[in-house]
Amino acid sequence: MTPLQLATTECSNHQSDGSCVGAQIGERGAITICIPQPRCLLAEGNPCTYFEECLLAGIPAISNPRKADEWEEAENLYKENIHESE
Repeated sequence: MTPLQLATTECSNHQSDGSCVGAQIGERGAITICIPQPRCLLAEGNPCTYFEECLLAGIPAISNPRKADEWEEAENLYKENIHESE
């Protein structure tokens, strides 16, 4: 699974037209800022704080081994892409 595929199916910011709500979650779980984007940052190969802090952080809690493997694959590809762009 690619990072964009994971975002498309699991990210609450991802919209059906490929845009992004741009909500960021603070330490207390509340939305701290919304900066809508016309396209998902991952579609452009850019890093996304929400993806990192909300989706990838949830991998250890996934009890289904197949699903956990798919999410970890997306995490690895995401990290590879981020390091290549640095």
